[in-house]
Amino acid sequence: MDRPSRRYAGYFVIIHKKITEGSVEATIKTLATKDDLAKVNDDIAKVKYDLSKEISNSVKWMFVFWIGQVGATLAIVFLFLKK
Repeated sequence: MDRPSRRYAGYFVIIHKKITEGSVEATIKTLATKDDLAKVNDDIAKVKYDLSKEISNSVKWMFVFWIGQVGATLAIVFLFLKK
């Protein structure tokens, strides 16, 4: 190899080391720990519980209004049939 080629190869090695070191450090910083995952799982469990309570409450009120609508419809039908 001639002298410029060795110099460029040396630059390539230096640049490659810097790029890989930076990407490894960035990857390590973004990795989640077991504690982070446990916290996320707890948050998801709380949201699921709250959502299930809200859905059950909504279904209960849907039936209450549905029964009221059926009662009102039957009352109107009986009024028309009575005359």
